[in-house]
Amino acid sequence: YYFDNNTLEAYDHIMIRKGDSLTITGDNLKYDGNKKLATIEGNVVCIEKDMTLTTPIMTYDVKNSVASYFGGGTIVNKDNILTSRSGYYYSTSKMLAFKHNVKLKNPELNMFGDTLLYNTISKTAFFVGPTNIISKENKLYCEYGWYNTETEKSHLNTRAVVQTKTNELRADSIFYDRKVGYGKAYSCVQIIDTTNKIILHGQLAEHYENTNISLVTGKPLLIRK
Repeated sequence: YYFDNNTLEAYDHIMIRKGDSLTITGDNLKYDGNKKLATIEGNVVCIEKDMTLTTPIMTYDVKNSVASYFGGGTIVNKDNILTSRSGYYYSTSKMLAFKHNVKLKNPELNMFGDTLLYNTISKTAFFVGPTNIISKENKLYCEYGWYNTETEKSHLNTRAVVQTKTNELRADSIFYDRKVGYGKAYSCVQIIDTTNKIILHGQLAEHYENTNISLVTGKPLLIRK
């Protein structure tokens, strides 16, 4: 149904196609031609190459190629499954922005946070707020930073923590490579050995998980309880 104010409503088997890669399907559509704004409801699926977004209702800014949802959504990108209550997908930059009850799951780990940005090309998640990354081997925590889901490298900032079964590494900033089990920490460093009841302080530390060896510099201080 097309109306005089340059709006339309459409029902059943809706499809929006932008370029040769982005397709959105759903049950019902309301479109404002003046604002170039489409609202799709019912079984909404947005597909672009290897990314699939499903949600009950979606708003799509046709002019700027931005899709948004506020009633919960799930995004599948290869091995990664992302869910959140609200989110935005910027098709031009291939960036996703998630807010509220954000969860990322893949075969290696589970990630939980309140605000998360995700680049579908580099497969990198950017944290903006308290975030937990949990795997079989360890647990990571920070309030700002990034994690590459392919290389498994991360940079954790603001109350950064890497916790294993026997050790805990704390610092203002931590670079961590999960594949090789290597962490480098900067500023206000604490290494807590829970097995031997040792706390090691310093300003710079390197920790090797495979050999369980730590090197601390910058006025190191060892405390044994």
